[in-house]
Amino acid sequence: AGEMVKNLELEMKGEGYWGIGDFKRVSSTSLRWARLEAHPEDKKLVGAAPHGYVRVTTRLVFQRISVPLVVALVPRVSPTALRFRVAARAQLDFGNRALQWVSDKLGGDAFATRLARREIDAALITSLEPPPPFELPDGQVLRFGYCDGPPEIVDGVSGALPFAVAIGRVDGDPRILPPRRGPAKHPPLSSRALLAIDLDLDAANALLFELWRTGFLDRRLAEAGLDRRFNSDPTVQEFLSLRISKPVLALPPVLGAFGDNLRLHADARIAIDDRGTRTVGRVWGGLVFQLSPTSVEPVAVDLGALELSCERTPTQLVPCYADLVGALRDRGADFHGELTTTFTTLLREIFVDRTVAAAGFTAELAIRGVTPSVMIVDRNAALHLELDAALVAPK
Repeated sequence: AGEMVKNLELEMKGEGYWGIGDFKRVSSTSLRWARLEAHPEDKKLVGAAPHGYVRVTTRLVFQRISVPLVVALVPRVSPTALRFRVAARAQLDFGNRALQWVSDKLGGDAFATRLARREIDAALITSLEPPPPFELPDGQVLRFGYCDGPPEIVDGVSGALPFAVAIGRVDGDPRILPPRRGPAKHPPLSSRALLAIDLDLDAANALLFELWRTGFLDRRLAEAGLDRRFNSDPTVQEFLSLRISKPVLALPPVLGAFGDNLRLHADARIAIDDRGTRTVGRVWGGLVFQLSPTSVEPVAVDLGALELSCERTPTQLVPCYADLVGALRDRGADFHGELTTTFTTLLREIFVDRTVAAAGFTAELAIRGVTPSVMIVDRNAALHLELDAALVAPK
């Protein structure tokens, strides 16, 4: 609304008409997510708006009168860009037939309509673009684009805009792609939140795929130092002759819905060295995510599965080190804290303590915190991330 006031006042500066005087200011501007069933008076103005629209109300204040203006911006579905069909209604009512006749001749309503189409549409499109590229540590960038799904507007409450995760292809095997489950059901925006991001399983797996494809997840695994912790463990040092290398993910991790929780499955490779004999180990692991914002521990991550096979040849796998794998499974509680910390850190790196800005705007969106939850319906799920965010002056 602030940007629209600024643009309107810049465009109206120096304008004036006989009978109404010079333009002074814009006042009482507000924007509202709207649906036609809640505003039947807009039927003639809006026409068909099956997915809702943005309703803008403002007043153009001249020396002698104040002109009310209503603008409806109806979103149009497009796979490449956000577009609006714009309609505007301005009413110049002086309560005097002669002055009204002069006003009509001057084209007051037509002028207000042209003004709205030229300025307000451009400002709204800029503010409702997909999230800008997110830069993560060591040069990793996540990019987003438009999706061809319709907006979901709840009158006076919220508007949900669909966007997509941009992914690349794997060098050497472009057939490797994230799985597709289709659209998931999204929870409503809570009364305490102003902004949220819903990631369907498809979107979450696309993010994991891109982070895996570019090596970001492998670098985070290396930083976690699972190999160093294992190799330096006093029990391993005293009783075992084998040592392991850092794990490397062979395929992108995949997130799925199981019961009331999310599970992440991964396929990794490690080198196992036992007194100079080197073997390639294939590790299959699973993590269980419990997300409950109202509980004492709102985010909890636990080891859900762990299996190991060794390559006798690149095409022949055999069971190996079963007692060791069993012992690691039995120590699952020891992994709880580290896994939970790693996940919450990843969330913060992607979403928190960053500022989102658009060129030409006099405010920025500062994201200060994130609260995750999950909605699971029919084996599909949406990861719901409510963001603690606020508009701030640019630095």
